Amino acid sequence: IVRVAASAASLGALLALGVDQRGDDVRRRHRFLIIAIAAASILLNKFLLGDNDPGPYSLVYYPMVSLACAVILWATLGVELRRDSAPTRLLIFLGTISYGLYVVHHFALYAVDALYARLPHIGFIAAILLRGVAAMALTIGLAMLSYRFLERPFLRLKSRFER
Repeated sequence: IVRVAASAASLGALLALGVDQRGDDVRRRHRFLIIAIAAASILLNKFLLGDNDPGPYSLVYYPMVSLACAVILWATLGVELRRDSAPTRLLIFLGTISYGLYVVHHFALYAVDALYARLPHIGFIAAILLRGVAAMALTIGLAMLSYRFLERPFLRLKSRFER
C-alpha cells in the first residue's frame, strides 16, 4: 500500500505540473468512462493477485495501480461539486476519517475473513460482495471511532500549541 501511495503521489505531482486544473481537456461525458476503466484495472489487478504478495508481478502491479489512480485524479480535475450535495458530504466525511481508514483497513479485512471462514460456504460472487461490503462497513465504523476518540482530542490539543 505504501508503494502504491508513493507511486500514485509521484504520478499525481507530475500530473499537477502538466495538466490545466480546470480539466478542460477531459470532456464531461468521458469522465465516467475514464474513471470506470481505471477503477476496473485496479480491481482486475487485485482480483488476479488475490491476497498474495505480488512478488515479481509487483513490477507491473504497483505501476498499473498508480497509473490508474493518477488517471482517476486527472479525470476528476475541474469537476465542480455542490457543497450541500450528498456525494460531496460523503467525500468530505471520508476525507475527515481518512487516516483511520488507512490504519484499520487491514484489521477489518482480517476480521471479516476470520468471520467468513466460520460461515457456511456460499457462492463465489456472493462471498466477494459480502467480504467487500462487510470489510468496508467495519473499516468505516472503526475509522469513525478512531477519529472520535483518538484523533479529535489530539486535534483539539494541537490548537493550544499554535502560534
